[in-house]
Amino acid sequence: MKIYTRTGDQGSTGLIGGARVPKDDPRIDAYGIVDELNAVLGVVRAAGLPPETDAEITLVQNDLFALGAVMYEMLTGER
Repeated sequence: MKIYTRTGDQGSTGLIGGARVPKDDPRIDAYGIVDELNAVLGVVRAAGLPPETDAEITLVQNDLFALGAVMYEMLTGER
């Protein structure tokens, strides 16, 4: 199955709110880093950890989720 956005790829990507930025924009890199770190931590937790370690990683994941919300607020001015 193919998915088309009909916006073309000309080296740009869309942000929330409709703005288009180059794919190498630092914001896109930052969003990806936060998302990938959260995903890796999820895989680590799924492997089975001691309860204390799992609890600590859960707190870090919560902080990363909150960071994503702050990044959204910075981009859009919305809360």
